[in-house]
Amino acid sequence: MAVQHILLGILSLTPSTGYELKKLFDAGDRIARPHITLSRIYPVLKPLVEKELVVFEEISRTGGPDIKVYNVTPKGK
Repeated sequence: MAVQHILLGILSLTPSTGYELKKLFDAGDRIARPHITLSRIYPVLKPLVEKELVVFEEISRTGGPDIKVYNVTPKGK
């Protein structure tokens, strides 16, 4: 299964940051899903946003960088 499809499936269940998506990939059995790094997640999310399958909300944080919370759109479902 393509990583983009896995990300769409996860995001259809719960809005997540890129870091939260990576934690889900790191948890559990490696046989059932691929190993993926943050440097791979963000390049996969970008075209999903461009195709309007995913949107994000940027949230400001005090003392840290802003975070993006990604969510699947009706078109992405």
